[in-house]
Amino acid sequence: MMHNPHDFPDALKFLPERFVERHENGYILRSDVQNPEDIGFGFGRRICPGRYFASSWLWVTIATSLGVFEILPEIDPAGNPVLPDLEYEPRLVSHPKPFRCQLRVRPSIASLLDHE
Repeated sequence: MMHNPHDFPDALKFLPERFVERHENGYILRSDVQNPEDIGFGFGRRICPGRYFASSWLWVTIATSLGVFEILPEIDPAGNPVLPDLEYEPRLVSHPKPFRCQLRVRPSIASLLDHE
């Protein structure tokens, strides 16, 4: 369903701009594109009963990770950032192919950890 080329052209590419359109004040969400979150949890009688829990838990996990860590690209020997390829594994549950990056504890968090 989420690979339908009519609804999601180039579905295996990371293209977040497919969900927004240019507006006079910036960007707004497109109303003609179905929310992938609605599709992923099913429909009708077979809709996932834990969808709200799963969605909330993912939000908390991502927000906490972004709040604690700086996620930076890998640095090559010349000191230049190496940006990852935006390629995905073609599986039932698609996810990015492995890539190298740096995770650093944010300085404000590191100082809090030093006090404990």
